[in-house]
Amino acid sequence: MIKSIKKVFNFGYDGAESGKRRNGAVHSKVKHEDDELKAKDRRALNGNTRDINRNFAIVSWAVRKHLDYVSTFTFQAKTGNEALNQTLESFMGWYSRPENCDVTGRHSLQRMVRTAEACRTIDGDMGLGKISNGKLQAIEGDRVAPPVGSKDHKIEDYPNGVKTTKAGKHKSYSVCSRLKGGRLAFERVIPARHVFWFGYYHRFDQTRGVSPLACAINSFVDIYEATNYALAKAKIAQIFGMAFYRDAVEPIGDGDENESTSGEYEVGLNKGPFVLDLEPGDRAEFLENKTPSSEFQAFTGVMTAIALKSLDIPYCFYDESAANYNGSRLAVVQYEQSAKAKRDDVRDLLNRITFWRLSIAILNDEIKLPAGMALKDIKFEWTPLGQPWLDPLKEIKADNEAVAGGLISRRRVCKRRGDDFNEIVNELAEEKELMDKLGLTPDTNYEVKDYETN
Repeated sequence: MIKSIKKVFNFGYDGAESGKRRNGAVHSKVKHEDDELKAKDRRALNGNTRDINRNFAIVSWAVRKHLDYVSTFTFQAKTGNEALNQTLESFMGWYSRPENCDVTGRHSLQRMVRTAEACRTIDGDMGLGKISNGKLQAIEGDRVAPPVGSKDHKIEDYPNGVKTTKAGKHKSYSVCSRLKGGRLAFERVIPARHVFWFGYYHRFDQTRGVSPLACAINSFVDIYEATNYALAKAKIAQIFGMAFYRDAVEPIGDGDENESTSGEYEVGLNKGPFVLDLEPGDRAEFLENKTPSSEFQAFTGVMTAIALKSLDIPYCFYDESAANYNGSRLAVVQYEQSAKAKRDDVRDLLNRITFWRLSIAILNDEIKLPAGMALKDIKFEWTPLGQPWLDPLKEIKADNEAVAGGLISRRRVCKRRGDDFNEIVNELAEEKELMDKLGLTPDTNYEVKDYETN
């Protein structure tokens, strides 16, 4: 018993344990977050999160849904100079192509950012290394580990693969390469100024990020195992049998070999549909087991809802029938509030990448700024994917009334939908000019009529 309690106090992340943990002990000590999840335990936690994401559809879906709301952005230049805006947007469109931004040439900038968010969601953190030619090299979080085997760097300086200053600022990263069997070998140390570090943090003294899935790993594993057991039970139940009952004293087929066997029944279930012609007083029943039970299904739903809270995802996203329009609308609004902070992190990463790449472009004369303008004067915005309409008629009417009442601007309404107001106005002006040129008059006042059918 003493050993069991002592084990609980070794580290605070249950998802890093490979065995079963059902201990109700409460921690009475507050430790540094990096001491709660040391290098060995971090690898175990990352292995568990990667494994459950790889094999369990609900976890994989939850991560993708999280990415859909958090990681999709479009670039918009806002310098006030239309020609410069077009130049910047054209350059970022060119740079976003895989061969121009990814050192491997496989991922576009949009996919790199989406995958980076996936890595920090599953592993806790990751890095994007800066290459002098303007390309990025992804460094997955599990590769940042103590420099075991290095002659020039001490392991104690990199307890979790990161060397920090006394104030806690990242100074350099120990990057390892993967070997067969999941082992790591020290590769090199990269100064922090050459890396865009990206992770989930919830404490100021935290050096390494921790996956938000850490608190739900055990729940997801339990659901995964329970559903597999339920499926196995259902399969066994489908291998049904048939029982014959008759009102005779002797059982079917019992008696002398010379006696008549008209009372014996042989049924081949592998031959498809069949008809039983039974003797008077005899009956046949199928043996069945109703599985999974309604109680099991309800409990699994509750556990799934709890586990999805680790990513703030409402249960009605998973089961659309679980809420009506009002409930779904409320769930979307609340989830949008939760997603905003995560989107801000992704936007900050994109802003850092953009300023870094534009600085290289300006130094290499790929982009020429107007006289008197410097890099710090360039204004741009990464706009997140817009919020989808649940009921377009109701929501458009509400937006129109809010604009008419002066409660919101058209620009903000468009931004919420992921659109650019200036772009829409310019498109409308172009449409009007073209229709006037062709002598066409757009009819914007549509009358809804009811037609009777015979």
